[in-house]
Amino acid sequence: MRTELEQQYESKDTLRIAKEITTIYSGLAQMKFLRPADRKEFGYFKRLFLSALKRIDERIQQGLIEPWTKKELTLIQDELSQPPTGRGRPRKTPTHCLVFRRKMIRVGVFIGSFDPFQMTHLETAFLFMARGTPPADILFVIPEGGESTLKPNRSEYAYRFDILRRQIERVFFPFIVPLNIGEGKDTIGIIDTLIRLFAGYPLELTHILGSDMFPLASRWYPEDLRIWNETAQKNHVDFRFRTFVVQRKKEDTCEESLALCKTQGIPVQFLKKVIGTPSSTQVREQGIFTIIFPTPEVIEKLEVVFRYGMNRHWLTKVEESCSDTSR
Repeated sequence: MRTELEQQYESKDTLRIAKEITTIYSGLAQMKFLRPADRKEFGYFKRLFLSALKRIDERIQQGLIEPWTKKELTLIQDELSQPPTGRGRPRKTPTHCLVFRRKMIRVGVFIGSFDPFQMTHLETAFLFMARGTPPADILFVIPEGGESTLKPNRSEYAYRFDILRRQIERVFFPFIVPLNIGEGKDTIGIIDTLIRLFAGYPLELTHILGSDMFPLASRWYPEDLRIWNETAQKNHVDFRFRTFVVQRKKEDTCEESLALCKTQGIPVQFLKKVIGTPSSTQVREQGIFTIIFPTPEVIEKLEVVFRYGMNRHWLTKVEESCSDTSR
């Protein structure tokens, strides 16, 4: 007899992820160093993730999403492990060097500082996979590693990627996958690398970002696209670019940026669903660590924070969260 969870998800991939999410949140009860307020805040996103996963499952059943296989991802990882050229770029390879089982590559690319990656980022990733139009088969999450005048004091790339990997690598394959191609690169370099990886294939690439960064990105797109289109032409890639924007604040209507992209011929999907929960800045500056997705791999890094009460709460008042003296 099928369990309640098995009745909700038809795809083996979505069912496995649903089981992983359920197990991770259930496991919080066994972590004696967590206080009730900690567990409550960690669990805030559980329903959102499972609901989005159900929509992804429905898209698979409708033939709108074709999940990647581990073999396909291994092709990319093996290619990235090859020695780069003198300019730090992947080796130049002949057309169709990487042989995928699909005729078109449809990917989402979520690029950011991710200092650190946390559950508002994961919610954005889920929203894209569940609602992105047209759908993508996979979303790559990639930290930027280039110098940034906007964020000069961000943590080193290797550390940010490690915290990202510990949260999503095992749990969310084959839909939300960390890709280690951002070291020393900005958004231009990262997408340029992806175009080269998919030499010879039609590539539908959707750039995922928040409404806070969209105004800047929309002004940079003309020069970015000049570079990407040139790379695509050299690598025999039929390159199609679009943008998926998630609203960060209610007042972020981005009307000018939307109009600018329209004049540039860039399709934009603007999702009017405000993600107003804590940001990575609040993790760093206020110690709101319960916004990190609590896999055992990342809790291992953060255990000392919770054992000694160095974290702060955002759903629960501080005086309430400190009332538990049973630890």
